[in-house]
Amino acid sequence: MGEGNTERHWLLGEEYRFGILLGLAGVGLVVAGFAAMVVAERVAPAAPYWLLREAAGVSGALGAPVALLGVTLTLAPRRPSVVGGAGVLITTLATGMFVAAYPSRWNVHRSADLTAEVGAFYLAGLGVLALGLAMAVRRARYRMGEQVADTGTGARYAPEESGFVWSDDGD
Repeated sequence: MGEGNTERHWLLGEEYRFGILLGLAGVGLVVAGFAAMVVAERVAPAAPYWLLREAAGVSGALGAPVALLGVTLTLAPRRPSVVGGAGVLITTLATGMFVAAYPSRWNVHRSADLTAEVGAFYLAGLGVLALGLAMAVRRARYRMGEQVADTGTGARYAPEESGFVWSDDGD
């Protein structure tokens, strides 16, 4: 593969590397959260059970949106990423609310229970993040030349019109 062929692999371009690394970091956080939950369940009497469960919840709650933001940045590194970033900011604030509420004000049968409020705030952040991801997918499809016909017959892929070609043969 020669130097002149680098534009054919747009996913591996310099501007997309941050999105890929962010996505991998998010997946790592989710895996770490899962591991912390397993440790909390297996070693509960010998370890600070609630602290491990809280760390697992925070790691998973932060990791999933960060992974989705990485996908958003990889697909379209501009305007959709701002919307996705706002969604991650909202989910991060909701995660902070979770840290403040857990375990004493989480899933209890008193009026001080904050489960619904924190959950609704987190879901709102996920909704904003999903909007950013949808915008990124739309932009990436447009960039690749995929268009939906007005007649409702479905989509067609036209790489020759978009200039997007995925090959290593140097043509």
